[in-house]
Amino acid sequence: SALAAVFFVTIRDLATRKIPTDTPSMFVSLITAINITLLGAAGSLFQPWNPISGDNLIALVAAAFILIFGYVGSVMAMREGDVSFVSPFRYSILIWALLLGFFVFGEIPDGWAILGALIIVGSGLFTFYRERVSRPPEAAVE
Repeated sequence: SALAAVFFVTIRDLATRKIPTDTPSMFVSLITAINITLLGAAGSLFQPWNPISGDNLIALVAAAFILIFGYVGSVMAMREGDVSFVSPFRYSILIWALLLGFFVFGEIPDGWAILGALIIVGSGLFTFYRERVSRPPEAAVE
């Protein structure tokens, strides 16, 4: 499922680049959030439902607001930034996931997880390098 998530995030980022610039980034983020909500709702049909506590509800609302800012920032970066420059910063998510996994859940990544992370980061760095090397030289300004 992690591979599928990466695939769909990549598709979303590429599609985001094609959206006309007069479409507000907040609207693009809203459509993304609605689609994720609908997909999550469909998936929840196959999971047991449990009551949510007040503390968990507060954490859920806080996470939703943080996610909104994340969506808007991601959309703006992909629409206005150089993809080969922006993409490597997305790989910092791996570092945060490893740190949170360790400190919050006490999980230590196994060899396969570390290998997968290295492959993802390595491919991103290679893409960054390739884009820089294959880009035609800037015209000299006189």
